[in-house]
Amino acid sequence: MDNAQSKRQAEADRIKGQRLDPMHTEHCRVVPTRDDMLDVLPKGGRAVEVGVASGDFSQEIIARLRPDKLYLVDAWEDERFLEGLATVTNRFAKQIETGAVEIVRGFSTEVLSSFPDGYFNFIYLDTTHAYDLTAQELELSSRKCSVRGLIAGHDFSAGNVVAPHVYGVIQATGAFCRNAGWRYKYLSIDPDTYFSFCLERIS
Repeated sequence: MDNAQSKRQAEADRIKGQRLDPMHTEHCRVVPTRDDMLDVLPKGGRAVEVGVASGDFSQEIIARLRPDKLYLVDAWEDERFLEGLATVTNRFAKQIETGAVEIVRGFSTEVLSSFPDGYFNFIYLDTTHAYDLTAQELELSSRKCSVRGLIAGHDFSAGNVVAPHVYGVIQATGAFCRNAGWRYKYLSIDPDTYFSFCLERIS
């Protein structure tokens, strides 16, 4: 095993998850794609997508979820992603002008912290997929969601197999459900294998 493989294995071992209880999964429904997941969620309200890139999924959120207000949050921090910011600004120019869409440039945890508690009806997370950051984002999101608000996110998978990289989304959401009193509401099984999750509070 080479050094890179050893590091990946060490990270996988570090974030190894614990078993969930049946109450965390018994009401979960599987849907074909994350677009289909949006179709069955409550419409309207305030939504935020954290990790926007070029805004492809933002377009689906607008069309399928029809939020009253959508915040698009991303750091767009290096040259590779700045083109995405320009694309997003142009793509949603009309919605930005009317106030239906607002771009907020910054890091996920800093921006989420700036909103009032209970503010959002829907939060979608799609940032680095690292365990530690995802855990922080989930904890913040639980405070920023309304009582019946939903937390969803992308890359509910073991990692990127093209450029080997371990993800921690599965383990972080599992730990969050156990520790914070949430459960899985939907899981998508997209054909590209980069699945999405949606969580709700256990009432």
